[in-house]
Amino acid sequence: MPSGIEGYDSSYSASNNYTGRPAAAKGGVDDNNPPFVNTLGDKEAGKKDVAPDGIQPPEWDVLVGHSETVVGYEEEGSWTGTDLYLDTHNTWGSTRTVLVGDYWDTYMITTVEP
Repeated sequence: MPSGIEGYDSSYSASNNYTGRPAAAKGGVDDNNPPFVNTLGDKEAGKKDVAPDGIQPPEWDVLVGHSETVVGYEEEGSWTGTDLYLDTHNTWGSTRTVLVGDYWDTYMITTVEP
């Protein structure tokens, strides 16, 4: 994602955030600079995620499937950590809520700075 964004317009700086993902998502929304939430491959041994176009990632940290723009969020504490509900605009022209958490390994946040 970052190289595609920067290649399209070099005045932007984009980065993938794996460490500090909830803070990156909330900070982007709070600063009126919406980030992206990206689905990651599954890191369980022997389990393969398959993207809609049939691509199988060779490693668990490869982006697969789908990215959506984060436009809002809500936090809720749970016994396993903090659940983060991300309100997103998807590529089908609608909105939905994606549940992620500070303890989940299956997503990445891409931030874009002008």
